[in-house]
Amino acid sequence: MVTEKVGTEESSIRAKKFVKVQWRIFIWVNHRAWDGQY
Repeated sequence: MVTEKVGTEESSIRAKKFVKVQWRIFIWVNHRAWDGQY
């Protein structure tokens, strides 16, 4: 994945925030699934 040099900092910050949110959702969904199964 190639990113343009213009606005790289901003996009990387956005990416980090996005990953954090995705990770939280992922963990939450997994916990819900485990609660439902066992």
